[in-house]
Amino acid sequence: MELSPLFDLFAGELRRLRTAAGLSQEALGEKINYSASLVAAVEQCRRPPRLEFAERADAVLGADGLLLRIRAALLREVVLPWFREWVAIERRRPGSARSSRWSSPACCRPRTTPGRCTRAPANLSVSRWNSRWQPGSNGRAC
Repeated sequence: MELSPLFDLFAGELRRLRTAAGLSQEALGEKINYSASLVAAVEQCRRPPRLEFAERADAVLGADGLLLRIRAALLREVVLPWFREWVAIERRRPGSARSSRWSSPACCRPRTTPGRCTRAPANLSVSRWNSRWQPGSNGRAC
């Protein structure tokens, strides 16, 4: 798979800023609290830059937000062209995905109903069992 030109741009700018600051990969890694191997992996386009990495590197290297802007453009570009419109629609949608009905705990709760798979306690009639049944009660599921 071909890498994005912006990925190369981020790696190149990181390398240029680091060498201009007179820092080795190890020294930059120590200053931003990441390993030298991760800095090398980002510079060689083997790992994508995470937001925290880009923020710290931008601050330490004095890039005035350049690395953050390249990373933001990179994230916009990595989405397949035919899917970009749907990403934009999701971002404009009122409420986030976290607040949608699909992410609420109620949607993930198992829905078992009394009947074939659940037996009522011996001292309850079936009609009383149906009106009192709650998930997690003392009835048994199959």
